Amino acid sequence: VLLNHGLPELLLNMLVENGVGTVETLGAMTPEQLARIPGMMDEYMPMIQSAVLGYYGQFEAAVLAAQPG
Repeated sequence: VLLNHGLPELLLNMLVENGVGTVETLGAMTPEQLARIPGMMDEYMPMIQSAVLGYYGQFEAAVLAAQPG
């Protein structure tokens, strides 16, 4: 799902291989927890944040669009 929101496949595979298999799990992690993942680099943090925010943002946009004007 996060591939559709700009997360590179290499980074997604790294997360899954280290037990981060859902958007919910990833979204609940702190930068410190992410930094403990082998191979994780500071440069990846903005990509992860952007992908998670993009994922959750689609639901917010749908709710706002459904509200009467």
